[in-house]
Amino acid sequence: MNIKRIFAAAVSVCIAFSSGICKTAFAETVCGERVAARAAQGEENEKRFTGNGYNYNPKENYALGKKVTVNIEGEKDYPEVYMTDGDYATDWHSKKEFLQGDYAEFVLDLESVQTVNRFCIYANLGNILSYTLWYSADGEKYINIPEVTPKNQICPDDLWNVQRLKFNAVEARYLKLCVDGTKPYQKARVIAVNEFEVYNKNDELISVIERKPLVNESSIQTLMYFETDKINDGIIQSRCAVRDYSYTANGLDYIFDAGDEVNVNYLRLIQWGEFIPSYKLWYSSDNVNYKLAAEFNKPLIETRELITQSFDTVKGRYFKFSLTDPTQRPGINEIQLLYFENPTYAHDVYIDADVNMVAKKYYGRYILDNINDDLTDASKYQWYRAETEDGELTPISGANTYDYEITAEDCEKYLVFEVTPKTNADSGYGEPVKSAPVRVAYQTMLNKNSVDCSSSYIMHGKDKSFMDDSDAAAVPIMKNGRVMVLPSLFEKLYGSDFAWDGDLAPARLTVGGKEIIFSPNSAKMAVGDEYINLAAAPFNLNGRLYLPLNEILELIGEKIIYEKDGFVLFGKGETDKSVIPELVYQIKYGESSESLNKFGEKFFKNLDLEKSEMQVFKCLAEKGEYARALELYKNKFFDYLNSLDITLRMGLMSSVGGNAEDLSNGIVAMNEGGAGKTEDTVKFFGDPGHFNWFPLDKDGMGLHATVFSQGSKFVEAYNETGTGKYLENWDKTWNDMGKNSFNQYFNLYYTKDAFEISSFILGCGRNSPFFSSLQINETYGQIFNLVKGNVVAAKLGVRGSTLARMLERVTGISLTGNGTNAISNQFVTASSIYVITGQLLSDFKDSENWTEQGTERLQRYLNSYGYLPDGTDMEQSNNYNEYLLTAFKDISDVFIGEWPQWFKDMLEKANYRMRYFSASSVQNSKQSALIGQDTIGSVSFLARKFSSIVSDPLTGTITDAYDNGGKGPNFTSIAFPYGGYYFLRNGWGKNDFYMFLNGARAGNGHSFNEANSIQLSAYGKDILKRAGAPSYGSEDLLMDEYLESSKGVSTVNVDGGVQLRLAIKGPNTIQSYGDTLKTRFYSSDSFAFAEGKYDSPYGKEEEGKYEITASDIVHNREVLFSNAAKLYIVADKMKADLSHTYNQSWGFSKDYTSDDFEIDGEEGWIISNKQNDVNVSLYNFTDSDVDYNMYYGQRTPEIRGWYRQGWGVTEPDKKVDIDANWRAVGDTAMVTLIIPRDIGTDESVKAVKNLSANGLYGFEAQLTDGRKVTYLTGNSNGNAISIGKIGCTGEFLLVIEDADGSISGMAGECSELSYGGRTVQKSGTNFEFSVKDGALKTEGEMIIPTGFKWIEEGDRGFNVLYK
Repeated sequence: MNIKRIFAAAVSVCIAFSSGICKTAFAETVCGERVAARAAQGEENEKRFTGNGYNYNPKENYALGKKVTVNIEGEKDYPEVYMTDGDYATDWHSKKEFLQGDYAEFVLDLESVQTVNRFCIYANLGNILSYTLWYSADGEKYINIPEVTPKNQICPDDLWNVQRLKFNAVEARYLKLCVDGTKPYQKARVIAVNEFEVYNKNDELISVIERKPLVNESSIQTLMYFETDKINDGIIQSRCAVRDYSYTANGLDYIFDAGDEVNVNYLRLIQWGEFIPSYKLWYSSDNVNYKLAAEFNKPLIETRELITQSFDTVKGRYFKFSLTDPTQRPGINEIQLLYFENPTYAHDVYIDADVNMVAKKYYGRYILDNINDDLTDASKYQWYRAETEDGELTPISGANTYDYEITAEDCEKYLVFEVTPKTNADSGYGEPVKSAPVRVAYQTMLNKNSVDCSSSYIMHGKDKSFMDDSDAAAVPIMKNGRVMVLPSLFEKLYGSDFAWDGDLAPARLTVGGKEIIFSPNSAKMAVGDEYINLAAAPFNLNGRLYLPLNEILELIGEKIIYEKDGFVLFGKGETDKSVIPELVYQIKYGESSESLNKFGEKFFKNLDLEKSEMQVFKCLAEKGEYARALELYKNKFFDYLNSLDITLRMGLMSSVGGNAEDLSNGIVAMNEGGAGKTEDTVKFFGDPGHFNWFPLDKDGMGLHATVFSQGSKFVEAYNETGTGKYLENWDKTWNDMGKNSFNQYFNLYYTKDAFEISSFILGCGRNSPFFSSLQINETYGQIFNLVKGNVVAAKLGVRGSTLARMLERVTGISLTGNGTNAISNQFVTASSIYVITGQLLSDFKDSENWTEQGTERLQRYLNSYGYLPDGTDMEQSNNYNEYLLTAFKDISDVFIGEWPQWFKDMLEKANYRMRYFSASSVQNSKQSALIGQDTIGSVSFLARKFSSIVSDPLTGTITDAYDNGGKGPNFTSIAFPYGGYYFLRNGWGKNDFYMFLNGARAGNGHSFNEANSIQLSAYGKDILKRAGAPSYGSEDLLMDEYLESSKGVSTVNVDGGVQLRLAIKGPNTIQSYGDTLKTRFYSSDSFAFAEGKYDSPYGKEEEGKYEITASDIVHNREVLFSNAAKLYIVADKMKADLSHTYNQSWGFSKDYTSDDFEIDGEEGWIISNKQNDVNVSLYNFTDSDVDYNMYYGQRTPEIRGWYRQGWGVTEPDKKVDIDANWRAVGDTAMVTLIIPRDIGTDESVKAVKNLSANGLYGFEAQLTDGRKVTYLTGNSNGNAISIGKIGCTGEFLLVIEDADGSISGMAGECSELSYGGRTVQKSGTNFEFSVKDGALKTEGEMIIPTGFKWIEEGDRGFNVLYK
């Protein structure tokens, strides 16, 4: 079944939960030629629209505008009228916190007795959780409504709460909601109500089991979190969840008693958290003998928050919903069973009519229910006219689309809209349904026009445009008390011709059958042989000739209807003079005085009018002149922005597509840039000013619309071309967003539509910190760039109400939804936006508070909420770690004058972040290693980008090394012991060696399973590299799983499985690690050493589920680097209790193909021989047999051997993965010798011997340069190791004997050391040593870092103190 919402403008409607799945569509006929034109452009346009989430006709809301009284004190600036004003962005809230044990009583007076059966609560703090509802006809005797018995309703984490209460119809004038204090598990906060709504609904489908008994409740309640009656209580966001997986091991049934035998042919399952991949629905007449009605079984990855299923009609009293997957632990919000007698029908049909006098169109709206989930709408429409409200209906010829343009014949008569429902899946039409009649207001602007010297807009009937489309700053000018206009005005209104050679040459205007000759600066005009005196002579201003309006109009027979203060209304026919003041108001400001004054009063309450510079606004507000105050405030704010010497970005959503022309036609576009996509995904959102901000889709368009980076296309186009319509459409669209998008959002929130389009899309409307911040930054950026492009045009072309609504949305919706439950990059961005807003909006009462909140949040992030003391981050993704620098730069840009001390103090942390990027960078790419989601720019690029906040000598030294061949800093290898990143290198030149060991702990956000992985570059080329990262634009989910897994990196996996650390612990650990990793690190001119540890389980992970297959293993990886020998040794030590197969994975750069490698399983080596390129040799040593598997662009039986560069790319490249596999019982190890080879260099290993035996693992290698390298290690300490004359009781021993006989090496955990049989005194247990003149000498002790601090050291910048 499918419900479609049909309408044009993005204005609120209310959704019935019990109807079918809400989709929206324009009928195929509604858009006429315009739709055909769009289709010709290749638009994939399903013409879907959405309105209010409940789909109830808002005109039937009995509570609208009615009085509410409350027994507790509210905040003075949040009056009770806000609870019934029809605006979901306003709210009443209590002055004090509403605590456990408190009591609130809301009494709604409907003014007369009404039949009602629906009560809707919209609460933006979600703490109306336990309550009763009462009704009364006289206000004295109240009767409880027994159906309203919610228990412990669950407040969503993001605080919004929408509840629709259904009950049997009652006759009531008064409704009383009695609310208990918050439950113990709820956070204490004020109680708030955005809106109450009351309806009498009888035409909606209701689930046959709604609020019906759960027969087996007593036997399953103990298995559940929360009461089981929540799964059929009709409240979508209430929820019942199974406590433990073991409870579903043998299946789980929910058995409902419908009370009587009923027909059912449709099931809707709404769920949250862990989804249900399979179920069966059974029916019975006696609760004994059951028959199957429907079943569902799909991969978990294909399930969603909303599952719908239609089936052949069955009849029963008892219905059993059976879970059939023993691994699931579902959270069910609602199970609904419905019966559709006909496949399609329409209901809630009404006319959406703008009652102001300049309204051009009325819109027919309705809900289309379809059991077949058909998205196409083939309904028929007809408009009727009647003389009186109950008069005879006369079909209007040709009026058969969803919208209707008002004509003179309609004035003060009644219109009715009719829909005859049908979808393409239906064989015939359903029953026609008519709306209630709507009276058409007096249409003053029919055949009328207007100009205004304070505006660049003109009105031509009900069409608004610029006097000169090429110059939005062009306005009529007053001269000698007369209005002077450009000739383009007459061309627009009357199709005139104008000719003029410029300067003082005479000009000819042909208009209305008259040819008129003007001479600049002459107070006469010639018409034929007649000369007519002019009150003001035409004049040349900047190469354009201004002409007298009044005399030309009189000459062609147009009547001046009204003229005052530079505003002129003219045209044909009579006009009711009593409506002229309101008409002029609506033309000037774009909406009714009632609407704008109401908004203006609310807006200026948020500004600090006591400031000296705000006194003019205080005066106007006291007089109630809000329209004028809004216009003046717009000019003040624009002048302020224009004075700033900064840059504010716009177009922040990187997938913004399309252009301003498409957007002017309602086509919103985005381009994810992946999967080979070069074309935009497009969708028709409606005409600018009438957008649907939340289309029902699954392609992310709603997300992009709510940030509305597409609006930057209007700004860019206007700044480049000066074409006025782009400025006008920008103004209309943002004004519409401010007025309507939040109402649309609120009505979708936690309704069935929210589940249909996914919570992610709705999350960007509010309470998603990152997307709230994007909204705010995008808003500032577009205003700023428009103003900087042409401040005069911006003042003239943008309404004061538009700017005010944009700022209200920033402060009242996005900012207040900017929560703290976020991963690092989002938290930083969300925190910085508070500071930026506090600076930019200093006129607001809360500006200082916003700055303080932002400062406190940033301090929290830097001290304990993501930032780590070595400059790394809990979020293990460099491109997202860059957000800290971006945030600090954005903050620095908006400060006027000297930076405050708190900000200067924070910048040292930004310096640490920049130094991390620099010190971790790879020489050949000059970028930081690929960690997490994507790479970042080169070090020199970052230095330039953030030069205003970070002037770092270390970064300068590294940049000089990369770009100019400088020496680089004092250190080579470096450890970041809080982050767990180790970089082992021998220099800073392009051809120097670089290895990155990722020994990090579990992170948050964009972090992946890549523990103990390594990446290698040498001789200017990447050799070992991770497979890349999943893409936001990809639909290849199995590929994404590979890219996120430990099979996509060079580490060790077990039994064919992958690391499960993030799956088990979750990716959103927020609290920062307060201590360093307790692992060893060493760096000298000769050697470097680092190690990592992974101690979480291994297993299978697919489609969101995981299965542990090995939990007895600890993987310790040690990496040694010899600068002299130009080689790395990797020791993989596996401590285990059981028998396992180990898969040592090597992921190579995509530059290599499978033809470039030779593998010898007998000898145990992998050697690349790519012609004219850098190559590498890997030798494996263990005491078990080793076999190898090579993968190159493989998809079956598993995905391996692929590389994807960055999240914006979805088509991966083939690359080589090679696994070295061995099997062992208990503890084991694999030692790998890695030797990069420069272009044209032969194999550097002359001979190699595997020394692995008796609990030791290692090798002896004879190199072609005469060196002999011997390495032995054990899986624990205390091993008796002897190499030549050197003996060690310890963990490992490395000995390198040069061709000249000199010896050097390293020892680990060495408790006893000897040379030639004699004990050698040593400085510690982990050290470097050398043999000179027949004596062994230890030098350089390994450390376990306990801290991290940059210290200045000589001319080459900095070094690190690890204590």
